[in-house]
Amino acid sequence: RTVPPLEVQRGLRFGVSGTVQGELAPYPSLINVPERNLDFFIQLGDTISADTVSPDLPRVSQAITEVDFNTKYNETVSQRAGINPLANLGSSTPIYAVWDDQNLINNFAGGVAPTSRLLTQAIFGTEGEFVNDTPLFETALNSFIESKPLRNLFYGETGDSRTANQQKLYRAIPYGKDAAAFILDVRSFRDESLFPLPDVPTEGQINQFIAQTFTPDRTLLGEAQLEELKNDLLGSEAAGITWKFVFSPVPMQNLGFFEAEDRWEGYADERNELLRFIDENNINNVVFVSGQANGTIVNNLTYQ
Repeated sequence: RTVPPLEVQRGLRFGVSGTVQGELAPYPSLINVPERNLDFFIQLGDTISADTVSPDLPRVSQAITEVDFNTKYNETVSQRAGINPLANLGSSTPIYAVWDDQNLINNFAGGVAPTSRLLTQAIFGTEGEFVNDTPLFETALNSFIESKPLRNLFYGETGDSRTANQQKLYRAIPYGKDAAAFILDVRSFRDESLFPLPDVPTEGQINQFIAQTFTPDRTLLGEAQLEELKNDLLGSEAAGITWKFVFSPVPMQNLGFFEAEDRWEGYADERNELLRFIDENNINNVVFVSGQANGTIVNNLTYQ
């Protein structure tokens, strides 16, 4: 179905999921999706698990080739136990999808040099200024795009070499007067995550970690995507759209220090910048919908 005109007021019903991977198939919780008459369904990244073994690649612990990645995507829409809910979802309901780390490798950052850490270099090699210039990155991204109904969009000359002329997965989609959807790419352009805290950190280690999260100009989205999101949120408010749903594969909520380095919490300066922008510009009814928390949490958001 097509997106309604901006002046139409008709409500909105959507579905959303985080992790989908072959070893978890066949996803029986999705069986009733076709009858729910959804306007769309969001896949919030981790639409495969490229760095674990799975039924169709039992001897491959890290996808490397195009065949590896395509096999991973194919097995998620293959019949298991006599049912195929994800394929039925795709045939009945518009899907918007974005990728996250498990679409390539755990906790990767596209906006760092491939030689930034020994582990990064071992996986991505030394070719390219950034991880998002490397052959493995391109192979993984191409397979993701080919597996989803996505238009090929690209950034232009942004003035930032990490985003200039790169593939653009960010989407802003108005759904009439009632709501708009903003879908974020939180992997392709981000800075390296901080080193994680130990399981039982000292007060000094915690304070140092917090200070590092507020390092100016560290980015999760990349400047071009952040500015586009700000402008689109402003435009939606000006157009009188009631609800603004921002879909982020990693949580915007501060959840504590365990694995905080990989979430918005680990990029607190940019998190502050975005939430302050929404607050100071009186952009109302903004809801962040996130994945990767492995639970259901509903909170109001604050910033420092």
